[in-house]
Amino acid sequence: MKNNHRQNIFKRESFNPSGLLISSNTYVKAIQGLALILAMGLLGLSQGAQAQHQFGFNVGLGAPYLMQAGLEYSHSSRQFSAEVGYNQLKYTFEDVDIALTKPELSLRWHPAEGAFFVGAGVGQMDLDLGVTGTVSAQTVNIDVNFKAMTVTPKIGWLWGYSGGGFFGGLDLGLQVPLSTSSSLTTNADPLLQAQPEFQQLRNDVEDVEKLLGKTSLPVVTVLRLGYLF
Repeated sequence: MKNNHRQNIFKRESFNPSGLLISSNTYVKAIQGLALILAMGLLGLSQGAQAQHQFGFNVGLGAPYLMQAGLEYSHSSRQFSAEVGYNQLKYTFEDVDIALTKPELSLRWHPAEGAFFVGAGVGQMDLDLGVTGTVSAQTVNIDVNFKAMTVTPKIGWLWGYSGGGFFGGLDLGLQVPLSTSSSLTTNADPLLQAQPEFQQLRNDVEDVEKLLGKTSLPVVTVLRLGYLF
């Protein structure tokens, strides 16, 4: 009985060559799979290393900033880009002079590594507003300087941007003023400043200041042309 019992034990614990063969094949396949994944990863890194960071410039037309220009940077992944821009509007209408400028740093994300992007810009708007009028037969000037930090979320398209060379684009944003400061100067004496004509003139200046400086304002670039080296 003891011998039979030992034989049964040996049979249950006996060596199974086919089982070892199956395990070996599985192990080899796992190693091959890992090698394939590693090779694909190295290929991706190689392709990423071949892509280069690019720099360039652009000029644009839009509103309210008629003249726009900037220096461009495109990340090697083609998913991110940046611009250091300068925006300007100079406008004279009858007795009103407007000078509006804004240097701005913009960051963009290209989700599909293509033309479409979403982004935001941070800048400082500087508004110089001058009005000339007549109060009690005397010519008076009112000058306002208004400054505001701004944040401008935006969306747009930059066609040809991912390939380098010449590109074109357009974008639309909403300029939101944050911290603001302003100063007003005039050549009118206190007696003239008390006149209704002067108060109306000052109200007109403050209305323009509120429209351009203190209100969230749509900002659009209708045409942008540039080049990436």
